[in-house]
Amino acid sequence: MPPPEVLQQQFPLTPTEARLPYWLGKERNLHDLAAICGFSYETGRNHLKNIYPPMWWR
Repeated sequence: MPPPEVLQQQFPLTPTEARLPYWLGKERNLHDLAAICGFSYETGRNHLKNIYPPMWWR
């Protein structure tokens, strides 16, 4: 997984949106990331919905 900075350069992502796939790819879970980064689990889910296409959320 490329670092968040590279993801932001290649895709229209916010800094938080760029960090999520990076850390999830390093076997962190969303609950841990929410606690570490200071956002709620639901906010993290919303960020992931902005990143991944709707077909992933069926």
